[in-house]
Amino acid sequence: MSNERGKANKFASMLFGLKSEKLKLSDIKVEDRNAIVVEEISESEITNAGEDESAGEKEKKTEAEKDNDTEKRKSGGQDGHKGNGRKIPKGLQIVDRIIRLPEGEVIHGIPAENWTEQNGMDEVSYTIRKKVEWYVERTIRRKYTPPANYAPGVPKIITAPMPAKLIQQGKYGLEVWIDILIDKYQQHIPIQRQIFDMQQHEVNMIPGTVFGGLKTIFGTSL
Repeated sequence: MSNERGKANKFASMLFGLKSEKLKLSDIKVEDRNAIVVEEISESEITNAGEDESAGEKEKKTEAEKDNDTEKRKSGGQDGHKGNGRKIPKGLQIVDRIIRLPEGEVIHGIPAENWTEQNGMDEVSYTIRKKVEWYVERTIRRKYTPPANYAPGVPKIITAPMPAKLIQQGKYGLEVWIDILIDKYQQHIPIQRQIFDMQQHEVNMIPGTVFGGLKTIFGTSL
């Protein structure tokens, strides 16, 4: 009997175009081991069933549209990528990031606010970052001189601290490495295809840089 019931379930799950034409178990009778009889359904029953399902679907769509209206997301870019290096792509936009002394911090016994900012003496480094599209972040670290009456031993000039980086002296920023790992192990995108995509944006990444960087990250951060 179980075999016959299995056949009935198979026929019941079959669709013939519209949802209203789906067979139901109640419409099927197993009379013997080799015969399955399907009870005839009138056109009025099919029409009513189709109307009921259409009404239900409309209600679900209306509720879904309401949910979408109440849960609208604001568009926004992702954080960019860090990095300094020898060869900086020439075709990428350069965005300045000004680094000043941290407010409220005491440096060499002198509050940061009392140091005088000096123009034309900045230390400049470059970081390749990614925010929707690739770009180069230029990090500008401002220099400062102490106030007039400073204590002996205080340097005559200091530089704002370098921002933290995942790979020291690395050319590529944190988000670049995060994207590589996610694309490789979650999206299953081969490294070579990722490199090809970077090269389409004038970022000359090579396999040695990728695997060397990942090895460094594993050794220092994991």
